[in-house]
Amino acid sequence: DLNFVYGIEDDSTPSASSQESCISKKEKETSHFVPRKLFKNFLPEADRNIQVELLSQRDREETLTCTTEDEQLDLEVMCEAKVTGVSKLMQAFGADFQKHFALKHQRLEMLGREALGSVQNKLSQSWKDQRQNRNHFHHLFKERLAKELGLLEQDINEIQEVESKINDFFKQQTMMLRKNCLSQKQRLDNMKELQSTLKDWLQRAEKECDIKKSNNIEFLRNEMKNLQKKILIET
Repeated sequence: DLNFVYGIEDDSTPSASSQESCISKKEKETSHFVPRKLFKNFLPEADRNIQVELLSQRDREETLTCTTEDEQLDLEVMCEAKVTGVSKLMQAFGADFQKHFALKHQRLEMLGREALGSVQNKLSQSWKDQRQNRNHFHHLFKERLAKELGLLEQDINEIQEVESKINDFFKQQTMMLRKNCLSQKQRLDNMKELQSTLKDWLQRAEKECDIKKSNNIEFLRNEMKNLQKKILIET
């Protein structure tokens, strides 16, 4: 009420003391103070309009500051909500990535174990085959050598029997010695042949071992290539 602000009394307005108690401190500072009793009826109309404009402008500034402060608070709340949402999203993405990486690690470990198991079985099988072949060759050599040694022992016994009769049958003994020499030579030739055959068997076994070794190396290379392909496919 302009009459109340500028101290203009009306018939319907309350007393001056009650009006003075109701005026706020802010309104007293912004308004031009005019004593009521001296100039209450002599305030010009232009000054009243100026006071009204000043009051309306100050009210607009206060409303603008209030709205800007509220908007800043809303923006801060929205930024905090966005930050928390992004952090939760990043945490969930990190957990999913860790689970996926653990599954891939288990898959690669299983593939590696399978490849190592197949290679180990292949190597153990080739080693068993080579050992069986060597044992077979040694067994044959021992049997034939024992047979030849038995024959040699029989010949020695015959020679001992012949030597007991050497005085009586010198000529016959010489013939027998020649015969025995020839037979011994034949035995030695047989032993040489056995030795050569053993050497050939061992060479053959060594060649087979080299062939199996090269085959195993090739198999290992192929397995490693397949394993690398599987790892690349899985990763």
